[in-house]
Amino acid sequence: MARLVNYQTSFADGQVSPKLKGFVDTATYKSSVADLKNFVVIPQGAVSRRPGTRYVTSTKSNLQSRLVPFNFGQDQAYILEFGNLFVRFYQSNAQVLSGGSAFEIVSPYGTSALDGMSFAQSADVLYIAHPSYQPRMLIRSGALDWEFETFWSKDGPYDLINSNESAKLQVTTTVPTSGKIEVGEPQVDITDDFFLLTNHDLLDGMVVRFTLASGSWPEWHGTLSTGGSPTAFDASTDWYVVNATATTFQVAESLVGRPVYLRASNDTVKVIKQIHAKGSAVTMKIGNGTSAQWTNSGTKTKDTIHTYPSASSAVTPSDGSTDLLFTDTAHGLLNDDIIQFRASGSVPDGISVSTNYYVKKLTDDTFNISLTPSTGANTTIDYSSSGSGAGSGVSWYKNKFYTAVVTHTGSASNYPTSVLGNDVWEELSINSGLGFVTTDNDSLMRFNPLTGSAIKWGYIQIDSVTNGLTITATIKEEIASSGANHEWRKSVWNDGDGWPRSVEIFQQRLTFGGNNTFPQTVWFSKTGDYDKFSPSEQIGMATGNVSASGARIVGEQIKDDNAISLTISSATVDLIDWMRSGKKLTIGTSGGVFQMYGSETEITLTPFNFTVDHVTSYPTETNVLPLLIDQQVIYVQKNKRKVREIAYKIKIGDTNATDLTLRADNISIKNIEQIVYQDMPNNIVWCRMGDGKLTAMTYNQSLQMS
Repeated sequence: MARLVNYQTSFADGQVSPKLKGFVDTATYKSSVADLKNFVVIPQGAVSRRPGTRYVTSTKSNLQSRLVPFNFGQDQAYILEFGNLFVRFYQSNAQVLSGGSAFEIVSPYGTSALDGMSFAQSADVLYIAHPSYQPRMLIRSGALDWEFETFWSKDGPYDLINSNESAKLQVTTTVPTSGKIEVGEPQVDITDDFFLLTNHDLLDGMVVRFTLASGSWPEWHGTLSTGGSPTAFDASTDWYVVNATATTFQVAESLVGRPVYLRASNDTVKVIKQIHAKGSAVTMKIGNGTSAQWTNSGTKTKDTIHTYPSASSAVTPSDGSTDLLFTDTAHGLLNDDIIQFRASGSVPDGISVSTNYYVKKLTDDTFNISLTPSTGANTTIDYSSSGSGAGSGVSWYKNKFYTAVVTHTGSASNYPTSVLGNDVWEELSINSGLGFVTTDNDSLMRFNPLTGSAIKWGYIQIDSVTNGLTITATIKEEIASSGANHEWRKSVWNDGDGWPRSVEIFQQRLTFGGNNTFPQTVWFSKTGDYDKFSPSEQIGMATGNVSASGARIVGEQIKDDNAISLTISSATVDLIDWMRSGKKLTIGTSGGVFQMYGSETEITLTPFNFTVDHVTSYPTETNVLPLLIDQQVIYVQKNKRKVREIAYKIKIGDTNATDLTLRADNISIKNIEQIVYQDMPNNIVWCRMGDGKLTAMTYNQSLQMS
């Protein structure tokens, strides 16, 4: 019998699954092997023994760590070892030492947070995102000089503008001396009843006062009638600017009043703008900062705010190892639900009927309460069941604020959330009707105090929450008036709504993706200004915007480089797992992969030019970050068994998600936990498996190897 010798000259398709053993007529069969251990396929098609490894040191205490690359450039590359509340550093195949010991710094991230961290590097700054932590920056100043800083955004990002006209926000603090700014010396035109002042920056709704520069005060009258004596202006009266143009303005006695008539010009006055200047400490209130408990009788006045318990239940307090323990069968509460208490008799010692408490669920029938959410310290309430402090007739309830849209007479059927009530009540759009809560501390709000067509946004940072309708805050960008207005918007990042899950840098914008309340939203900073997230900016002399006559133009505009917020629209709520920046921003979600960019003809993303393209419905694995190789995105599919490739295409609709593990599906049976790319020398994608082993995939698109 003749002897048959088969020569195999290429192993370019590597190890293949036993499922392909019968396909002897395919090209893959002729260039593959059944089992390939401790070898790698090189791009030319041959195989070579796998490279060796070098032992540097063990992880700290031999515990779980996460290794993160940091490449500053100019041959200054590091490996960062993130562990339980520490970071250690490696450079040039050795551990960075200080005084003979491993150099390390304190980290805010514990072991449980390591898998959920996302990273983006810009020069010597590493931006870090995690859904349970405010974003951080790890800043390098030298080999032994690293430090964490909390990332504080400026002027955003924000939720939608409040549309409830009854929910008016107002600064109630008196204007400080620093906010009394001289605008100029206007001429008084008694013929047409206006003040003339070139290049003033006053807008309708702003508050001004006057000071006397020389002589005697100008005079005004409330009506056209000349009956009665005119009144002199003075230095202590607040006037509201109305009918402002580039060079003229009038004043009124109230925000919605008609302009006064000027009767005598007399001598010179100066106009003093009354603003809340940057850095001022203020109190701000929704309405008057108080609300009435809803009752089913009595007249409800338009614009008044009422509280209504949307859910409530009787509860039995007891002493649970010094912590106040509540028993309520099948209470239905979840951790961090916000509740308040009332009692037909007395409330237990240590709690108040006017305070928000956070639920600490123990079982389906019992719970504790805390003054802080689960992200803060465990401040459960101490309690003694002896004597009158035990309380009687106690019930918990979820309190919500509603505003009366019209004046009406209350009745049992005419309450918030009822069919009839929906026509006359509107839920306060702060934390889904809960009003301000302690998790709003340190978060931002944007506010336009000017009514009508005038716009001048300022923003504040909340210092503390007095109650559901009142806060104290620091002015971060001047508030132009003390007027009440419903045009305000609240930050979307805080301990209550959650923090961004992912971070990336795309087209010179720092980009964050998804949090608990807004899982499908991507926030882009202003171009080239990584910490600024303002959706618009003021037009004025600072930006070079003046009219042909040289008069200053004041107002708000949206420019191409302003911050952007884009929300993925799909049939399901798709949690953003990761983002990867290339020519397009690729976004991995629980509902597949999306890409964001400008358009097919102009790739640059702007507030006026954007595309959100659903590339594939194959979902992504939450804690396995993808790779960008050239312009191809390599990612691990949900359940960690498949690796897919999204090839860069210009034209929408040309993109697909190729399964790179199709021919070798048995290799990933132990699950893929992490992927990294080694370009030199053999274009290897290394996969760390769930059992601690490594799997190598040679990836070279030009040779169609993967």
